[in-house]
Amino acid sequence: MKRQEAILHIIGNMDKWKTFQENFRDDAVPETDKYLQSNLIAGSRQGTIGSRIKSVVLNVRDPGAHFTISNGIRNTTDVIDRFVRFYKTVFTGNLPEILSGILTGVRDMIEYRSALEVNRKKNADIIAQDRLLRNDWKPSLERLLTAIYQLDAYISMASAAVELGLNFPEFLKAGKPRLSVQEMFHPFLKKPVKNNFKLIDGHFVFLTGPNMAGKTTFLKTMGVCVYLAHTGMPVPAKTMELTFCDGLISSINTEDNIHLGYSYFYSEVKRVKEIAEFINRNKRAVVIMDEMFKGTNVKDAFDATGKIAGKMVKYTNSVFFLSSHITELEIPLKKLKSVGFHCFEAKQTGQTVTYDYKLKPGVSKQRLGLLIMEKENVFKILDGK
Repeated sequence: MKRQEAILHIIGNMDKWKTFQENFRDDAVPETDKYLQSNLIAGSRQGTIGSRIKSVVLNVRDPGAHFTISNGIRNTTDVIDRFVRFYKTVFTGNLPEILSGILTGVRDMIEYRSALEVNRKKNADIIAQDRLLRNDWKPSLERLLTAIYQLDAYISMASAAVELGLNFPEFLKAGKPRLSVQEMFHPFLKKPVKNNFKLIDGHFVFLTGPNMAGKTTFLKTMGVCVYLAHTGMPVPAKTMELTFCDGLISSINTEDNIHLGYSYFYSEVKRVKEIAEFINRNKRAVVIMDEMFKGTNVKDAFDATGKIAGKMVKYTNSVFFLSSHITELEIPLKKLKSVGFHCFEAKQTGQTVTYDYKLKPGVSKQRLGLLIMEKENVFKILDGK
């Protein structure tokens, strides 16, 4: 909630906060960071005359180091100046807790800026200024950079929410898992098709559909929404209601591992084992599984998927999504309670296939794999045509 309050505040005052980002678009902040972490030996404490003599000697003996220090001082003082100007504009005392905490933690920059003004009027040499910045003030300046990075992140979150049409979810307090979304879409798609979903029949969702119809994209989108919601971020949906969970676990892009000696199938088994261990600890989870056991024969895949689903459905405090091309699983799964059936389908007219990418109730029996291969002339090429 605190993160939501911060982002909503920035959205409501976007012009003011955008000014902050525009003020730090150049290299002043990263150059300041580099300067503070540099291993150049900072000047030791000594009298003004001795310090100035050392500055002159440094410029003669090592002009590169002299330039690095001079440039670092210039960037650092510039960053402090810009931040203090922004601080006085924004900090009204009515900020959300997170933003107020970030800014309060670097209030000493106002005093530091005044001290820098005194140094400028005294024409302090670079050795004295370098010692002040990289020795005396270094911890405070590191906090300042952290604050700038944090504010930049929050402003970017707010900007993304506005530009992509993201909205904040609502978390529900309920004994059983709840999950519903309206007009959910994947944020990486330029022209996404929006879908609605609601847990009605139970907490285990069996998803079917032909190749390229949208199953995997739907699962990834659901994962993105659940993840962003739990980080306090807005989600790519018009509305979203859900209960809190302890973990989001997916098995989508499983790969073999030649270094560990894992075959594709064994990697799938290991991932399912991780899921089992997690939910067996009475953890509430959202589990997303895309076409389990592709790395083995159809018979074993059918038997294993059915048996795993039968075991998982007993964990009623978690939500499970399982997609599969093995539509024959409909028969054993319908015998289980709390399993809902959803699908994607395509419209086929002769050799032409069109997709609407809309989620529908039921089980799809469409098979388009061969047709897609024919459209790509795979068989003709192999025939030498």
